[in-house]
Amino acid sequence: MKKNVAFTLAEMMITLLIIGIVATMMITNLMDASPDENALMYKKAFYSISEIISSLTNDSTKFPDGENMFKAEITTETGITDPQEYFCTEVANGLNTLGDISCDEERDGNTNISGDNYDFKLANGTLVAGLNQEFTDEDGKSITPDTITICVDVNGDKGPNAGCSDDDEARAATDRDQFRIRISYDGKVSTGNDDEGFAVENAILGGSAIPTTR
Repeated sequence: MKKNVAFTLAEMMITLLIIGIVATMMITNLMDASPDENALMYKKAFYSISEIISSLTNDSTKFPDGENMFKAEITTETGITDPQEYFCTEVANGLNTLGDISCDEERDGNTNISGDNYDFKLANGTLVAGLNQEFTDEDGKSITPDTITICVDVNGDKGPNAGCSDDDEARAATDRDQFRIRISYDGKVSTGNDDEGFAVENAILGGSAIPTTR
């Protein structure tokens, strides 16, 4: 007589437990391997802005003095007289944007973007601020900067709207949606050093492990 063989309840429970543990490990590994969306958006913004800055640097019709982009001798009939506003406007015009371009107001790139306090919005929703800034010397006289730092908010109006202010430099990469980019007078686009608060940005662009703790 043939004897039927079947799993006991205890054996089934152990099997299900093992499957559950393996599944949890696999899901965790997949989540760790998935690129952070905000980091990818920052990369896109960085390289898009780098590309248009490079193009403008080599455009003698818009920037005759190619050695200093922040001190342009404005030759086009734009009605703009301020070099920094002109620079901001030309960058915006070279990118795919949505809505109004508000380069006529000065904004600090080391301040978090909130509300409508930005220069323009890219087609993918990224907000850009800080391309028009005023710099003064000790006597309060206007001067031309060597570099400017701009802020990009990679998820638009969504929170947490943090990452560009000095107080947010130590924020975890997963706890910020705003990142900074540095632009030099000669058209070089980069970030600062880690000890200047650019550790997260440098990790994203360099492909190294992104800091995830405060």
